[in-house]
Amino acid sequence: MKYNIINLISELKSSISSEDIGEILYNKVETALKDISLSEDDWSLIDYRCYVPEDYKIIPDEKDLINNIIKETLEKCNETLSLENIIVIVLPTFDAFTLEQMNGCGGFAPFGGSSIIISLNTNTQGWQLALAETIAHEYHHVVVHKKNDWKSLGDTFVYEGLAEHFRESILGGEKAPFVKYNSRETCLKYWDFLKLMIDDESEELYRGVFFGDEKHPQWLGYSLGYNLVSAYQDIYKEDWKKITERKTKEILDILVKENIFK
Repeated sequence: MKYNIINLISELKSSISSEDIGEILYNKVETALKDISLSEDDWSLIDYRCYVPEDYKIIPDEKDLINNIIKETLEKCNETLSLENIIVIVLPTFDAFTLEQMNGCGGFAPFGGSSIIISLNTNTQGWQLALAETIAHEYHHVVVHKKNDWKSLGDTFVYEGLAEHFRESILGGEKAPFVKYNSRETCLKYWDFLKLMIDDESEELYRGVFFGDEKHPQWLGYSLGYNLVSAYQDIYKEDWKKITERKTKEILDILVKENIFK
């Protein structure tokens, strides 16, 4: 596997305004991903991740350590699910939610495939482990983007559940905060009616189920997806290649028709 790690934390300089730094970050990401076809939604999210507040503080670069963590994690992931190439871009983040609830590290894999965008603040305790776990989780998303469509609420349940089980199988460790936030009993209660909406492609429903709204607790979709994959794998025990290539409809049909999450 060929990989390219682009660390942009060093672009933070006290002599440059936050607005100018945000523009520099966005332009460098755009250049790095120029050969990858991304959607408008992906670019909007990248633009959001490039935001730097006016009162920002310099983040320790830790370039060598960051690169080593990413490299070692990618190599472990590639032993189980192979990719030909991948680009990992590391952006600085000052987002309060990421700092307070995600140990200073967040990430996403654009639907165009072959890339992971990491938002990182090395001033946060525990960022090293959070970085490795985020890379492993997003790596699975990249593999999925190359093999399957990802459109519906049901797709997201399955693929988020698979990604976190994959992370655990590669790195071990405790359940992620977004997995254990909602109990199995809570997930069962919401699954009773959410299983009727698995074909829904509404952005509003997705955001409510996965990030919380007046009808759904925070991180419900992540907790539920993890439990659904657990229920499936407890019975079928498929290897990573097979279950990653399987269509989500096949998995969801079994979950619904055979009622194995109960």
